[in-house]
Amino acid sequence: MTIRKRPWLKTLRCAFAGLSMACGTAVNAATLPIGFAETKIADGLNPTTMSFAPDGRLFLCEKQGVLRVVVDGAMLAAPVLDLSKSVDSWNERGFLSVCFDPEFTRNGWIYVYYTHPREPGDASHGSSNNRVSRFTLKGNVAVPNSELVLLEIDHLSKIGWHNGGGLNFGKDGKLYISTGENANGPNAQDGGNLLGKLLRFNKDGSIPSDNPHYRDFAGNSRAIVAMGLRNPFTIAAQRTTGLLYLSVVGDRYEQIEGYNSGAAPVAVNYGWPGIDGPPRNQTPPAGYQAPVHAYDHGSGDATALCGGDFYNPVKPGADAFPAEYTGRFFFSDYRGWIKTIDPAKPGTRSDFASGIDRPIDVDTAPDGALWYIARAGTPGGSDAANTSSSNGSLWRVRWTGGGQPVKLAVIQQPGGANAGEPVGEVKEALQDAHGETVSAATDTVTLTLDGNAAGTLAGTTQVAAVKGVASFPALTVGKPGHGYVLRASSGGMTAAMSAAFDIGNQVATPAISPAGGTFSGPVWVQISCSTPGMTILFTTDGTDPKGNSETYRGPFQMTARGTIKALAQRSGLADSVMAEAKIGGVGNTPYGMDYRPAVNGLRLAADPEGLPVTLSGTGIFIDRNLTPRPGIVPYSLNSP
Repeated sequence: MTIRKRPWLKTLRCAFAGLSMACGTAVNAATLPIGFAETKIADGLNPTTMSFAPDGRLFLCEKQGVLRVVVDGAMLAAPVLDLSKSVDSWNERGFLSVCFDPEFTRNGWIYVYYTHPREPGDASHGSSNNRVSRFTLKGNVAVPNSELVLLEIDHLSKIGWHNGGGLNFGKDGKLYISTGENANGPNAQDGGNLLGKLLRFNKDGSIPSDNPHYRDFAGNSRAIVAMGLRNPFTIAAQRTTGLLYLSVVGDRYEQIEGYNSGAAPVAVNYGWPGIDGPPRNQTPPAGYQAPVHAYDHGSGDATALCGGDFYNPVKPGADAFPAEYTGRFFFSDYRGWIKTIDPAKPGTRSDFASGIDRPIDVDTAPDGALWYIARAGTPGGSDAANTSSSNGSLWRVRWTGGGQPVKLAVIQQPGGANAGEPVGEVKEALQDAHGETVSAATDTVTLTLDGNAAGTLAGTTQVAAVKGVASFPALTVGKPGHGYVLRASSGGMTAAMSAAFDIGNQVATPAISPAGGTFSGPVWVQISCSTPGMTILFTTDGTDPKGNSETYRGPFQMTARGTIKALAQRSGLADSVMAEAKIGGVGNTPYGMDYRPAVNGLRLAADPEGLPVTLSGTGIFIDRNLTPRPGIVPYSLNSP
């Protein structure tokens, strides 16, 4: 029994697969590899396929007969072309594809593939055929009455499936058209009609005389270069080689079929209906060519192969994918995913995106972003479900992370401080062109003083980024001044300037540790100041330090209650603010451990493998009662 595959919505096989995500659950966004991000460009669509013009505009076909355009990332409200009164959009029919003349920038010609009803009022849909026409564009609108019908394909039966719809120019400058067999397998092997074929035309609709069947077929059949196709939904052309890939919806197998438009045309037969998917024991027809890549949709992880494109952007920009993606073929399956294959090794496919609501086409933008259409729509397989969707959407995927930073940005600014005092932690991010931090970047960032450069910047001024961010925790400026600016640089990236900050002319306030309190015994006290080259004067009796006061030279011990006051001085700067700490201490039990005398006699290796085998061998204890060696601080766990 032939399973009737519907590219628009799930097939009958999808019902047997268990109503998975792609068979009815709406998904808002794709699951992408690390380093990629996507943006929804438009929704509320009834989409089929899309194509990029050479100038970067995206043209999107809506099934009911409307051609839309996206300019600078926004879909225009007015359509480019509205053929809704001349299109039969029932079931799988409709406005199926668009492509651009090789000389589009000069002549403005576009080519469209759509289903034309010869009798618009025919409710049986038995009087339609697929048509290829050329229109002329001016700006973002098709010139009225500019349609030139190039090809009327054979009349369709009352069956609404398998229309094909592929349309593209090859490297040879010829227009290639892929047609479905209208759910009648023998059509694909009949040279007397155009159904189930790959056709090759001149762009004016005439037939090239070097076509392989030019002399043995008659009429329009002379345009046939390949037979044996079931439902070749789209054609992708690799501009660098002329390789054509047809995305074919098969019976059991989804198939990518290949044709070389960069070489002399040859007659090819893809084998349908006798062969579906990889050949097994069938007798192949003359000129048989096996699929480039095929996969069994009966496995439960596939539904219908509808569209794809080669990743060969014309002018890669900041959104372009890493080099390893260049030349790969991206293709979407209606099940909900996008995968890739390498044309040089097409037997292996790699995952790219998943969780998409019925992806129906994929296209590479000139700047290197990847776009896809999520058709969404009504689940099922009925004629009504196949005919229309009202919630299709258009998405743009770009590379954002890993190895491609182009500019620096200050994400944590310096603050005002006194001379020699830290200006606070400064953080610089390595970003892509969209202002997003490149988390994989480890480039070294250098900070220098800009603006008022009379001061000297001290501290670590060169730091390698970690997860795309370079952190500078202890920078100081040694001379007072106004309007200091830090300049961050790294290689050829765009530099970043901090906000302006001032450096005061006062010595930093000393810090007394501990800062005060009552303790159980003698207290070791330390006084520090961040201003380099300063002198600290202090007292312990509560009087203000003066020129003849004691100069701080190192930690000292307080054995009685007292008030410590400290003042820092440096030539050329104003004295610091007075620091004060009230210390109380009684008894003989030492307090604190920061300034205890050095502990001698320990035998502890840095490497755990070098630890002594016995506890007594460590030197931590002085007797069998586990009395700690002087200077060792015993502890126990509050919460074991």
